[in-house]
Formats: sequence, structure tokens, C-alpha cells
Amino acid sequence: MVNQAAGATFAVTVVLNGGQNVASVPVQVTYDPAVMQFLSVSEAGALSRDGAAVALVHRDNASTGQLRISLTRPPGAGGISPSGPLFTMIFMAKAAGQGSIAISQAVLRDSNNATVEAGGSQAFVNVR
Repeated sequence: MVNQAAGATFAVTVVLNGGQNVASVPVQVTYDPAVMQFLSVSEAGALSRDGAAVALVHRDNASTGQLRISLTRPPGAGGISPSGPLFTMIFMAKAAGQGSIAISQAVLRDSNNATVEAGGSQAFVNVR
């Protein structure tokens, strides 16, 4: 549970543990748009720890609270076995109430573009 004052910004970092031969990570995040507003996302280092430039793209639907984020290693860079922070999302606490931020769909893709299902998680935010 994260407690925030209305108007404050806060960060949520998504961490991957035990990945093997990971080349891309597309995820869907859901959040409560009545309680918080998505501001930005940045790559946090797990997929680029060997120096490869990771492409990060995102699409936010602020009215439904659905955010799609995709991190992809460059072609030819191969997969990596990351453990650690993948990306960090920045939100603003918008209005009093309790909401959640959840990884609702997570898939890892290996260097051959084969998919491996990944487990998600959820965090609760209490805005005062």
C-alpha cells in the first residue's frame, strides 16, 4: 500500500526476476484513472545491462486506465537473462480514494520471438 497526498507524484518500478534469453517485454498495466494519472515511463536497466539500447514505447488510454508498455532489445542483440528493474512508471495522485496499479498481462519474448508467460503483480495506492 502506497499513501500519497492529492497532487503528489510517485514512482512504481516493475522488476523481473529469473528471466532467461529475454529480447522483449510487452505488458499491459491497468490503473484507476479516477484516483491517479499516468505521467511517464522510463526504462530501468535490466534489459540494457550489457549496453544494448532498448526501445521503449507506450500507449496510454487515460479514460480507461489501460497502459501498454513494450521494451525491445535491438535486432541482432540476442536475448539477455535479466533480473532487476525493467521500467519505472510515474503517476500523479489525482483525487482522494483507493486505487490499484496492476500488471494485467505480461509476456516475455525470447530472441526467437517465442513467448513465455510471466506472472504479474498489483500495488494499491491510497490518495488522501
